[in-house]
Amino acid sequence: PPGESLPPHEVRINLAGRRVVLDLYLYADGHEGSLFRYSVGGQGRQGEGVLTRLAPGHYQSALPISAPGDYRIALVEERQAQRLSYPTVGYTLAFDPRAERVRDEFNIALLERLARSTGGEINPRGDRAAQPQMEIHRTFAPLRFYLVSLAAALFLGEIIFRRFFLPTSS
Repeated sequence: PPGESLPPHEVRINLAGRRVVLDLYLYADGHEGSLFRYSVGGQGRQGEGVLTRLAPGHYQSALPISAPGDYRIALVEERQAQRLSYPTVGYTLAFDPRAERVRDEFNIALLERLARSTGGEINPRGDRAAQPQMEIHRTFAPLRFYLVSLAAALFLGEIIFRRFFLPTSS
């Protein structure tokens, strides 16, 4: 009914083995005689069901979801001839990467389409492949010897300059 507030609640959707399980937790009293229903839609499939009461305030049901994709789950509480709708919950069942089949051959059509769309091509013609490649050679000349020799010469030059050209203060 309009104006009726929702009780404090929590909805969890978990993957248990290969089954998708919906758990509803109610944190308020007065829902013992209620019937909770769900409806699932997504991937071109529809499904409905009833949640089973496991404990006071805890309801659970396995959802009829098996194909990877996005799903919407609507929860409805029926009590005393009234229907109380809970917010819709979304769930995504991810694709199992281990389920992909390995193929021995290349997908040439897809590779050609990608190459054309990016301005390239697969297996270019021989005229471009026959052009000689320019090779770049780099030579390495260590500078350590020259820098150490320069430092030693400057050090000796400073000693000679101080000894002969600067007056000593004694």
